[in-house]
Amino acid sequence: MTGIVIPDGGTIGSASDTDALTITNTGVVKASQSIATGTIKDATGANNSISIATNGEATFAENIKITNGKGIDFSNQTTSSVSGTTPDTSGNAELLDHYEQGSFTLTNSGGLQANNTHCEYIKIGRLVKISGIVYAASSGTIVATYGGLPFNCANGEKFRGGGLVTWQNYNNSETYSIMITSNTNTMAIYLGGSAVSFGNDNVFYFTAQYIAGS
Repeated sequence: MTGIVIPDGGTIGSASDTDALTITNTGVVKASQSIATGTIKDATGANNSISIATNGEATFAENIKITNGKGIDFSNQTTSSVSGTTPDTSGNAELLDHYEQGSFTLTNSGGLQANNTHCEYIKIGRLVKISGIVYAASSGTIVATYGGLPFNCANGEKFRGGGLVTWQNYNNSETYSIMITSNTNTMAIYLGGSAVSFGNDNVFYFTAQYIAGS
């Protein structure tokens, strides 16, 4: 025998606590009592999977894998009470349900053409952090617009975030800004809100962040 299967909605108990463990109709296991200090073994029974200290702190021997669509629920936390702050506690606003990192390639969407880009991203919840390098393949005074960001920006000006060109070899006396376009996955390079003068084969290093739609 490899294991005991308890039907959804069933219970496991003892003479003193007949419902010590309850399995809901969705398979969630709920305990009626605290779990005492000790360890929980893995499926083989040979290795400690979870160790519980006397202060209740749990140490996991391996990575914690979250079921798709689930996350870490912070709804029991004490939210900010600073004047003028309105914490969002609706729906899943306090559920951290996404972490992802990877690379992406910008696409020419308008203005300055790029012959090569190297970009990385990290997404934590809805916050998206991007950074990368753009190698220009054309010249002129234009607003350089690129698509290909890994996630669409949420719909609304307050979600656009932005960033900076941290280094470029066209004009070291100028500071260029990055703006994300609302409700799209595009970004643009500006000089004080205006078009930018670029030269062929210029290189731009950038970093930015924005709030994704989901």
